[in-house]
Amino acid sequence: MDYKAARKLVPSILLPWLDRMEASPSGWRLARGVFWSAVGSVITRALALVSAIVLARLLGKVTFGELGMIQSTLSMFATFAIFGVGLTATKHVAEYRKSDAGRAGRVIALSSGVAVLSGSAMALVMTLTAPWMAKHWLAAPHLGTAVAVSACALVWGVLNEAQLGTLSGLEAFRRRSTMQSLGNLGAFPITVAGAYFFGLIGAVWGLVASSLLLVILNNYAVRKEAALAGIPLKWKDAPREIGLLWRFNLPTFFSGAFYVPAIWVSNAIMVHTPHGYEAVGVFSAADRWRNAIMFLPTLLGGVTLPMLSSLRAESSSREYHKVLWMNLGISALMSLIAAVPIALLAPWIMASYGPGFAEGKWVLVCLCASAVVHSTYWIIGQSMVSKGRMWTMFRLNLLWGTVLLTVTWTLRERGALGLALANVAADIVRMLMILFGTSLLHRTDSRTSV
Repeated sequence: MDYKAARKLVPSILLPWLDRMEASPSGWRLARGVFWSAVGSVITRALALVSAIVLARLLGKVTFGELGMIQSTLSMFATFAIFGVGLTATKHVAEYRKSDAGRAGRVIALSSGVAVLSGSAMALVMTLTAPWMAKHWLAAPHLGTAVAVSACALVWGVLNEAQLGTLSGLEAFRRRSTMQSLGNLGAFPITVAGAYFFGLIGAVWGLVASSLLLVILNNYAVRKEAALAGIPLKWKDAPREIGLLWRFNLPTFFSGAFYVPAIWVSNAIMVHTPHGYEAVGVFSAADRWRNAIMFLPTLLGGVTLPMLSSLRAESSSREYHKVLWMNLGISALMSLIAAVPIALLAPWIMASYGPGFAEGKWVLVCLCASAVVHSTYWIIGQSMVSKGRMWTMFRLNLLWGTVLLTVTWTLRERGALGLALANVAADIVRMLMILFGTSLLHRTDSRTSV
């Protein structure tokens, strides 16, 4: 997206705002990143929606449900296999790409190597345990082979995460968006053809092939962008950066490994109450709107991290804080603009899901508040990541999960509303703690600079 093209697309009332943003290097840099990230994300989500509809019609309700459970199992294993490789690449490539191109190249190589090793190790575990999981977790022993086959996608998926992190670190959002769009366009016929000719196992093999296609495209993109940035990719020198695994990857891993299970346990607490599955159903319906509210702030955070890491490496403190507070304001504003009308329309939105959902209006209102708080926290969290404070992020997530589970247990008899209140409480406590921690770090940095 260039400035002339943007002027043609933007309504005339917004042109003065666009002119001011173009005059600011950081503002225009941010706008380009968010624009291309949004394009790629929208295309990906749209293709995923169309693909799901086609697959559902080809496979039927039961088989499509089985495919969903296989994908859910794959996602759970991926949570542990990723090992923070994407975040590591984004933060450190952005930090070193201008000041130390050799080190940036070593980080890229290390992230890719760790992705292959961790992905392969977890894929092996998933393959060996597939029969047991199919029988005891999925209550469908006949899915053992399909689960084992899906493990192949785990390796490519984790490597893809490292490649996407690298492209973000290089701020190559346009090329990243292009590769993701091409990959998903290619994945659509592959997966559909697999389902059409071979049913469930064909759809699973289609997922594996689609993941491999994305890796091939992103590999080309990484090499192209690294060459343009003058970054050498020397794989044999990657072990020189092994210290990052303990300083950054390990706490990142623990943060993610605790976050997802905490959500699962909170839902498990609820389903063990009378009418528990009904409560989780109402909460899940409302939670889709929380995710929608956080869509743009999440994209913004993905662009914020490489910018902050780069500015920190340049010792540009004034510009760093300018970008941080600008993004914080934009994130809070975007989430509020989306959350307020959704909260006001909550009774009608929840009623549209059918009988029994209308009682969840206050659940949706609570999750709207949760979305605003989380969107604000998300940007401040990127600041912590840019400073390498991953053990702090782990402690914040540990606190968040503790509050979530404690309040969920205390309010479990309140059903979906209790679960929603637990999420709001956890988000607010974590937000207050990160604000406190950020203020302490700012004071420390100020004393150090004097």
